[in-house]
Amino acid sequence: MRCSSLVPSAWHGRARFVLAKSCCMSLLQNTRIRGKILAVILPIMAFGMAAPAVMGYFYKSADTAYSDFISNDNDGALDLARADRNLNAVSAAAYQMMVYDAADQGFATAKQFYQNSGKALLSRLDSAKSKLPASSVEIDQFTARAKSAIEAANIAVDFGAANKDSEAKAQLVKVDALITPLSKDLATFITSKAKDIIDQSNDLTDETNSTIVISLASIALVFLLGIICALAIISKGITTPIAKLRERMSSLAAGETASAIDGMDRRDEVGKMAAAVQVFRENAIERIRLEQETDANRSLSEKERIEREKQKAKEAADVQFAVDNLAAGLSKLSDGDVSYRITQPFTASLDTVRSDFNHSAEKLEAALTSVAQTPAGSMPAQTRSRQRPTIWPSGPSSRLRRLRRRLQPLNRLRQR
Repeated sequence: MRCSSLVPSAWHGRARFVLAKSCCMSLLQNTRIRGKILAVILPIMAFGMAAPAVMGYFYKSADTAYSDFISNDNDGALDLARADRNLNAVSAAAYQMMVYDAADQGFATAKQFYQNSGKALLSRLDSAKSKLPASSVEIDQFTARAKSAIEAANIAVDFGAANKDSEAKAQLVKVDALITPLSKDLATFITSKAKDIIDQSNDLTDETNSTIVISLASIALVFLLGIICALAIISKGITTPIAKLRERMSSLAAGETASAIDGMDRRDEVGKMAAAVQVFRENAIERIRLEQETDANRSLSEKERIEREKQKAKEAADVQFAVDNLAAGLSKLSDGDVSYRITQPFTASLDTVRSDFNHSAEKLEAALTSVAQTPAGSMPAQTRSRQRPTIWPSGPSSRLRRLRRRLQPLNRLRQR
């Protein structure tokens, strides 16, 4: 049951951490560089202004405590020491009055000193009580005992004023029994209070030192955390994305256009730079495409030129073949070999010339054969004289001339 209750808690903790990290990354990506810098500088400046104020408050508190200590505890202990001195002065003044006659001036002077010492004793005890409220009970007890001693001393003074020395001395013995233990107790209390004052002074010193150390350590720690946060923000939000863009631009300049540009989804200046790099990438892709098309067109043009040259060469070869065969045929005919025929066909555009040559040769051969087979005496002289020019002068020769005229374009093609 405990494990099942801890799992959702851990899961929620991890979810909160992931959410916080996502929010931080979103701020880094969508906040402008000026905002990032201000986000780093302003907290440090605020802490830099707040830290002296806090330290000043602590120092002021320590100074106030030390001032209170000096003005209260130390002054209270000093009033107690003076009160002890006044207590002893009361006893001394009471004995001093016993030396003089009541009518002497010395008696009056001693009595005045006695009265002043008693008033000062009670006044300083009251002052010590106000400055040492924690010791008010003890001081009240001292005040009551001091008043009792003063009352007893007043009785002795009255005896002395009446010149009753014996009664005055007996009363002073009682006064001594009150003042001596009171003075001793006051001295012990003052010693104890002095020790408390020293301890309190040491505590104040330690507190001041700890305040200084803690304040300086806190300031150093906060500044260190601020510097770490500043470096993290600058690294994650400024330098690292710019370095990635620089590397991507270098790779883009090297011709690598396949990879996408990082930071296109950012809304800060880095996102704008990424958009600019994306424009360069698109232009590079378009340039490569145009170059490929140009190369393809160049290759196609080269292939067409080669094909045309091949076609021209083939046509020239076909014409040359036709001309050579016709020349050979004409040479055979001029030598009297009318049975020669061109048997190998020409190209389709020139094969009619071969057919005409073979047809003309067949007619010439038939005419010659007909003439050779007809007897000379069987034909009338008029007929022979009329037909002979038709067969020889105007027959084969005219056909040969017509054939030569038809071969003239072929000769011109061959000359080209």
